[in-house]
Amino acid sequence: MKTRQLILPLFLLLLTVYSYAQQTATLQCNIEALEAGEEPADVCFFTEAPDESPKDFIIEAFLYEEITWSGVELIKIHRIKRTSGPKIFNGHDPRGNANGRAKDKTKKVTSDDDPYVYTLVFKVKGDKYEIDPIIRVKNR
Repeated sequence: MKTRQLILPLFLLLLTVYSYAQQTATLQCNIEALEAGEEPADVCFFTEAPDESPKDFIIEAFLYEEITWSGVELIKIHRIKRTSGPKIFNGHDPRGNANGRAKDKTKKVTSDDDPYVYTLVFKVKGDKYEIDPIIRVKNR
């Protein structure tokens, strides 16, 4: 009987954790270099892959998983604009909120040869910049 009483709460806990999976993409840039006219792809990186160009950064998410984009220090995420690939966010582009973060749940799976390529529009002190990372969405 005690085993049965322990299994149900454990199952519910695992179900809750499993159903609320989340991916993050945190952008960090050399602000002085951006303001001096350097290309964002040359002076920015995602903290999840600091040695990788932001153009090569790939978020691998599961279907219905939430993705959160944020910036470090003065970087405010403005918008996620689809460039090519399937419309994984039900046909709309996620927008940044007042805190400079954007988030949304994936609604469609991508194929290996057709990922979701997007333009991440971000602001630093009111000036807009863009980079073009990738998202791949898989079934669990």
